[in-house]
Amino acid sequence: MQEVWNILSLERIKSSGFVTNIRYSVNVTDSNITATKTGMVKFEERESGFIPFDELTENEVVDWVKNKLGNEVPKIVDELKDEIELKLTPKSEIVVPPWAPE
Repeated sequence: MQEVWNILSLERIKSSGFVTNIRYSVNVTDSNITATKTGMVKFEERESGFIPFDELTENEVVDWVKNKLGNEVPKIVDELKDEIELKLTPKSEIVVPPWAPE
């Protein structure tokens, strides 16, 4: 199973470059089936100690997202794995009623 986190967009304060909102997606793929979740995390502006906007990397921002989500990260990944498992081995199906004409 492959797990990939991506950053879809950033919202920043123009004057300082401080990132206040991060929109992300996480994709889990197994047996050519992919399940995806998107979300957003918010950050409060601070005066110092942040990385200038032009020096950000996707890996750093993904780490911020995961740190902000904390214990939710494994839950998100497990939900996506469950979604894939359901697609691989469905528990229900839509069928024609037995009395319907052929």
